Amino acid sequence: MPLVEKSLPSPELKVQHSLPEAASEQRHCVACMTNISCLETIESPCSHIYCHRCVTDLFKSAMVDESLFPPRCCGQHMPLESTKSFLSTELLKEYQEKELEYGTSNRTYCYISTCLAFIPPKCIQNGVATCKICSCKTCAICKAPSHEDEECPEDMDMEELLNTAANKKWQRCYSYHRMVELATGCNHITCRCKAEFCYQCGLQWKQCPCPLWHENRLLVRQVQRAERQRTLQVGPVACTHRHWTVLYGGYQCKRCEDWLPRFIFSCNGCGMSAYRGCKR
Repeated sequence: MPLVEKSLPSPELKVQHSLPEAASEQRHCVACMTNISCLETIESPCSHIYCHRCVTDLFKSAMVDESLFPPRCCGQHMPLESTKSFLSTELLKEYQEKELEYGTSNRTYCYISTCLAFIPPKCIQNGVATCKICSCKTCAICKAPSHEDEECPEDMDMEELLNTAANKKWQRCYSYHRMVELATGCNHITCRCKAEFCYQCGLQWKQCPCPLWHENRLLVRQVQRAERQRTLQVGPVACTHRHWTVLYGGYQCKRCEDWLPRFIFSCNGCGMSAYRGCKR
């Protein structure tokens, strides 16, 4: 049974079946204006008749001109499910690829002028789009060649984060580029990627003349240790972490220690800040 596109209350797109009495029947194609065997015609939702060749041409035209996509007659869409039998396997595959391309916002195309292939979202990782045709890498933000280890100059979110980091004197891992905020302890930082660097200048550990620590951070650490010891002796106050408040801005998750540049959740009971997954 032919399928009908749900968004259109139009009549079904009717394909003529191989009935013996229909073998010699002729129908008039509205596109090429010729009489075609009933078995080689299809009826659109607006009741116009198309032959096999004209239906194929209609879909091909829609794939080269976005203004004609999706294929339609009298403003009503031609349901793909009902026209599959009239389209070749290759043409159907090309049509589905175009459907993905035209339905993607902020599209990325290969920057190579001799390629210019559309790069689907599944081929974009961390802002780098890899072309399936030539394997070249394109920046999904500025659409120019990938910047490799450098940030895109048009990435406004990253620029805002770097400005905030500079104002608050945060540091970045020289290897993994993860942002780190040191509240307590010495300047020796070990990133999640196992790289070790100095929080003071960002250079690889033991490659700089910076001091090993700052007195104020060590003092805060000692206060925290004393408070933790007191809690163990007296007994902790249980918190169910049931109610949370969203804090907008850059924060560090107290559980996984990841840096969240946009927002974080803060427990109303104990004040712990946590990432969405960690707060569960």
